[in-house]
Amino acid sequence: MDLENFVVDESLWTDRKGKYWSFHCPNCKVERRISSKPNPYQFKYVFRVLLLTAVTMIPFWTVYGGHGVLFFLPYWIGFEILFRLKIRGELVCDRCGFDPVLFMRDSKLARAAIEKFWSRRFKELGIESQSDASQASEADQVSSSDDSELNDDAEAKIEEAGLELNP
Repeated sequence: MDLENFVVDESLWTDRKGKYWSFHCPNCKVERRISSKPNPYQFKYVFRVLLLTAVTMIPFWTVYGGHGVLFFLPYWIGFEILFRLKIRGELVCDRCGFDPVLFMRDSKLARAAIEKFWSRRFKELGIESQSDASQASEADQVSSSDDSELNDDAEAKIEEAGLELNP
C-alpha cells in the first residue's frame, strides 16, 4: 500500500453514530465493541456530576453557601479519571491482548504485553510457550555455567583449606 498517495474520502475523526463504538482489532482482526462512546462530555454524564454536586451542596449549604458549587471540579476530575480508565480497559483486546493506547506510546512495550498475555494464556492451558521454553533453555545454560564456576571456586577454597575432596 502506497501511504504517500493514500487519500481518505471522509474524515476518520468525525463522531460515530449509534449506541456502541465498534472497530476491528488490528492484531487479530476480530470485530470489537465498546459498551459506550468514549466521550465523557455527553449530557447524561454532566447531568450526573451536577446532580451529585447539588446533593453534596445541600447539607453543606450553611457552611459553604453558594461556594459549594466548587464541589463540581473535584467530582468531574474523579469522574473523568474513572471514565478514561474504564474505556482504556475496554480497548484491550480480550482475544489477543493488544492494547492500542500502549501501542501508540511504545510499540515494543505493546509487543511485550502481547507476549506476556499469550504466555499467561498458555500457562492456563498447560502448554509451554516458545518464549518460556527459550527463556528456560537460556536459564539452564546460564545456571550450568554458573554452577561450574561455583564448583571451581568451591574446589579452590577446599584445596586452600587443606581438605581433600571425596571422589
